[in-house]
Amino acid sequence: MKKFHLGLFLLLTGLFLACNEDTFNDDQKPAAPPSELAYAQTINAYVGAGFNSGTPSVKTYGADPVFSIAGGSSKGEALSAELLNQFSIVDTTGIIKVETGNTLVAQPYSLDIKVQTTHGETLFPKGYEVEILPLP
Repeated sequence: MKKFHLGLFLLLTGLFLACNEDTFNDDQKPAAPPSELAYAQTINAYVGAGFNSGTPSVKTYGADPVFSIAGGSSKGEALSAELLNQFSIVDTTGIIKVETGNTLVAQPYSLDIKVQTTHGETLFPKGYEVEILPLP
């Protein structure tokens, strides 16, 4: 009888040790570059007035994102460095800010947003768009 218990114990121990820790881990996240960047529409953006965008949504697969402005355009033309500097972005949240007293004119603007994580980086052309309106 002792041999049977010892054999059963060794068999069960062998099966237990053969199990891989990952076998039971259902919450693994894929390691992929950021995707699906989306900003809510910015309203009440007027000539010379300051404003902030909302916080964007972006799929980062569990990694912390770092946001940056990679370029921009308006009416099909690339923004000059002077105009591009009117926009700033909070690198940890992705909120875009324009200060009061800016020199932007009434027209639509598009910004190319780059999002980096430990899984890679993605450039989102026209990731943020805003229409600056004339003063009411």
